[in-house]
Amino acid sequence: MILANVREQFTLTDVELVIELLSRGDVAHKGELARVAEERGLDALLDAPDLPELLRAAPRLGQPSPALFVYVVVRHALCGVGIESARLSDYLGALVLEFGLRDRAYRISRVGPSRIPVARAPRQPEPVARRALPRSHHGSQGASRRAGPAVL
Repeated sequence: MILANVREQFTLTDVELVIELLSRGDVAHKGELARVAEERGLDALLDAPDLPELLRAAPRLGQPSPALFVYVVVRHALCGVGIESARLSDYLGALVLEFGLRDRAYRISRVGPSRIPVARAPRQPEPVARRALPRSHHGSQGASRRAGPAVL
C-alpha cells in the first residue's frame, strides 16, 4: 500500500537546507524564514516559486534528500496546472519515490526476482517505399512453373 507520507520523511537537515537556500545566506532572512516555518508550517516555505531551481542548483554538500526533492518538484508541477492540494502532492511524491527507484516499476514487490513482463508495442510495418519490392525472376528457362492445375 502506498502511503502519502513524503513530508513525514523530511529531516531537520532538509528544513535547514530549505531555509539556507531561500535566505541566500542572509542571516536576518534566515531568522524570518525559520519563524515563518514555525508559525505557518514548512509548506509555506516549500511553495516558494524559486525553490525547485534552488534545489537543483544546490551545492554538493547540501543536497536535498530524495523525499524533499521529489515532493517539491511534484508540488510545483501540480501548482503549475492549478492543483493546489498538498495531500495529492504528498501521495504522488510517494508514488514517484516508490516506483521510481531502479527497476521497481517492473517488479511485483520490493524484493524478489519476480518481474512483470513488459508489453512491447506491435511492430509498425515499414512504408511501401522502403520495402524491397518483389522482382520477377525468370532464371533457368528449362524449369518453368505454371500456376494452377496442369493442363494436358
